[in-house]
Amino acid sequence: MGVDLREVDIAILSHGHYHGGGLATFLKINDKAKILLNQNAFGKYFANRKDGEKKYIGLDQSLLPNDRFVFVKDNFIIDDDMELLSNVKGQKYKPSGNKELLKEMKGSLVLDDFMHEQI
Repeated sequence: MGVDLREVDIAILSHGHYHGGGLATFLKINDKAKILLNQNAFGKYFANRKDGEKKYIGLDQSLLPNDRFVFVKDNFIIDDDMELLSNVKGQKYKPSGNKELLKEMKGSLVLDDFMHEQI
């Protein structure tokens, strides 16, 4: 994309699934950017596999604690042109694959409610 990651001043992670796998590398390359994450992003998330395995798909827990992480609880104004929205609730459109995604809650695995997402 032609972006020098060393010059990025803010990063936003949309949710707490393993798509954030590049986070450790980003933290090594860039020593200044704040990373905005939903307060639930470091929950423990899993996916049902065809063989019955429950595979961990959450963020790398070893990255905690980190003072560059900004945990967002509610809507968060970044600047005059950008705002993060959290706690967005919707029931109309749910991808069929979501039924295979789980989160750990009180020692049990339950359907992922996606309360770790932000837009």
